[in-house]
Amino acid sequence: MNLNWLGLPLLQNIVGSTKTKEMVISGQNYSTDELSKYNFFDDLFDEDDKIKIINKWVKKFKSRSPLASQMIKRSINVLAFHDALAIMHMDYDQFLLTQNYSDS
Repeated sequence: MNLNWLGLPLLQNIVGSTKTKEMVISGQNYSTDELSKYNFFDDLFDEDDKIKIINKWVKKFKSRSPLASQMIKRSINVLAFHDALAIMHMDYDQFLLTQNYSDS
């Protein structure tokens, strides 16, 4: 997960602070079953059910105004990531500090 793409606050919003720390610091891989326990996914489906699930989501949103939907999404993102945006630059700074540079 690239933490420079707001991955850290996204994960924290889904699984909470404690689990986010465990997941990111440990670097452990998690199974689909484990991630499902934390509501990490909106839907899980087999390949055979792909079109059925896609159509379910399309039906759910197709009658809604695209402009209103975009405004709602942007507002929610600002609320959800207000504090995160102020500190996410530190991930990039820390990445740079871990790089090995030579003056050759």
